[in-house]
Amino acid sequence: MLNETEIMINLQKINIKNPMIFCTSFFNTNNFIILILVLYLTSILNNNDIYKIILAVLISLILKIFFKRNRPYIINKHIKNLTNINHEKSLFTSYSLPSGHTVQATILCLILLYKYNNEAFLCLPAIIGISRIYLGVHYISDVLLAIFLSIIIYTYV
Repeated sequence: MLNETEIMINLQKINIKNPMIFCTSFFNTNNFIILILVLYLTSILNNNDIYKIILAVLISLILKIFFKRNRPYIINKHIKNLTNINHEKSLFTSYSLPSGHTVQATILCLILLYKYNNEAFLCLPAIIGISRIYLGVHYISDVLLAIFLSIIIYTYV
């Protein structure tokens, strides 16, 4: 049976680095703030949507500090950091559990899914989650927890 690390090592053998970096870049902090601002200014998102997004991001940051799970490429020399970003710069970027990119993609996806009733939005968390795993910065369980957390926040807030 394959474990998370073996899956990541095998996944990184596929040459799809550039598309994965492109996909994940939309949910880098600055880009995500701009995306959310544009969606808000165009009235696609409302105040309640912004509240849910902010809450999801804050809870994910708190969980990162609580769990303090090191990123896969730090723990295993066979997993490469394909982002070329030094994640050890700050407290919030040092840890991997949960995946912040996936939290952001999932909460946004759920909001848009509700507003537009288009299941195509469900691809977004999957694509972002897979990109984070492929790039060596998150375990599969980091991504799954991020999706679960976002669903809980969206449903109960």
